[in-house]
Amino acid sequence: MQKELENLQLEMNVRKAQYELLQLIFSHPLSVEVFQSLKEQELNGNEYLFAFSKELGVRELSEVAAFEREQFMQLFVGPGVIPAPPWESVYRSRERLLFGEQTLKLREKLRSFDLHFEGDGHEPEDHIATELEFMGYLIQTTINAIISQDEEQFLKAIQTQFSLLEEHLLKWVPPFVEDILSSTPSSLYKGSALFLQDLIHEDYQYMNQLKEVLDYELV
Repeated sequence: MQKELENLQLEMNVRKAQYELLQLIFSHPLSVEVFQSLKEQELNGNEYLFAFSKELGVRELSEVAAFEREQFMQLFVGPGVIPAPPWESVYRSRERLLFGEQTLKLREKLRSFDLHFEGDGHEPEDHIATELEFMGYLIQTTINAIISQDEEQFLKAIQTQFSLLEEHLLKWVPPFVEDILSSTPSSLYKGSALFLQDLIHEDYQYMNQLKEVLDYELV
């Protein structure tokens, strides 16, 4: 049993690192220092990330940072029409408005862990970076619960991870990814979008398997 818990903790650490990387990429334009770190990591995973990794090896990082900042602003911020709105409620409401029903549901999940979004009241909680950050927090909470042998907190964190995937990320990330793919020449954001889509689908299958192993109904 101890060995199984150690393996589970290792798996959680891998998942956390993936979500944290994507949260960083989709939260704000990346700095030269971050691109230097990505260059040393040798990104891979799909054709776009492979192409971007090659770009990092042949272009000045300051030029890369300037170009990708421009692409980030055009995709997710504006001014003008935003081709890939980074908020769940836009994709899941008929009127494509912010602060929809999904925003309120996500807010409830955050508050169930005594978390309060820094932009509370001014910007929706259902920004893609916030949802990814929340997943990272839940995974870390699971790790902490394994270490402290807190079964109640462990199950709560697992349940919330599953519902965050099933009720939120899986519902809107696919059209969000399609908008990114059709709206930018950036290999970084195209590759990151496909990485995100693959991750949440694979992670949902992983959580289903974990649910079966735990013999606990999570839905």
